[in-house]
Amino acid sequence: MELDRPTYERSGLQGVSIEDGGKKHQKQRWIVEYDLRPASMQHGKKSFSRLEWACKNVLDHSLTWLFYNFNASSAEALAEGKEVISKHAPWIHRFEPSVTHMKDVLVPKLSTGDLADLYAEEDALSLLEYLHMLNLNSPRVYQGDEINPHLSRYEVPEFSSASVSKHLARISWKGFISPDFVKDLFLMVRKQGFKGNNRVNGGQDVDMGGDSTQEGDGKEERWFSISAQEFGGKRGWTVMQFAGRETLVWEMES
Repeated sequence: MELDRPTYERSGLQGVSIEDGGKKHQKQRWIVEYDLRPASMQHGKKSFSRLEWACKNVLDHSLTWLFYNFNASSAEALAEGKEVISKHAPWIHRFEPSVTHMKDVLVPKLSTGDLADLYAEEDALSLLEYLHMLNLNSPRVYQGDEINPHLSRYEVPEFSSASVSKHLARISWKGFISPDFVKDLFLMVRKQGFKGNNRVNGGQDVDMGGDSTQEGDGKEERWFSISAQEFGGKRGWTVMQFAGRETLVWEMES
């Protein structure tokens, strides 16, 4: 649950503050999470009673609740009325991707031989910032962008050599995402994206951005990246992997 300050203070529940774009150092919104599966979350237990009291006395207005059902056949079971939640007439949200084709994007020219140079903090943060700009589909990463430098001074980083223009694909999902989904997606992108040795432009970004080329001297350049952010936005992860399984990982916490 994401609660404003007055509601959070009246509920008596334990949560963590999140940034909401307001004044710095002033906590205005909180995330409250409860796992209802442990034995401590049964009727009569202290933890459950506290949540039950808050729902009856503070969170007593109409709310939209999100549930993730780990039952693989839940869609069929819901239609047949076999799930516990069926009696509440739930709306089933289809978990579908949003696809963006990005043409003429400036891509830093990287290969597996350059990875050691990226361990320096400044270069690692520059590359991470670039991957985030891809996720945002920012105009700043496109070839020919002519933004006034007084409005933005961002430039695509150049490491071993000048950036090159590529066509990329960005694919994103938003919602409750299980670890199994992320694992299967990672393996699928790796398998399909690195097929063969033909010279192909392409890539993926869950959010996914990637490049798919190979130099004539066999120096591996093909890569893809996958980024994820937890509910509330306090923690995030980005993984960038090359075809040879060389991998860079960033973990962010605000």
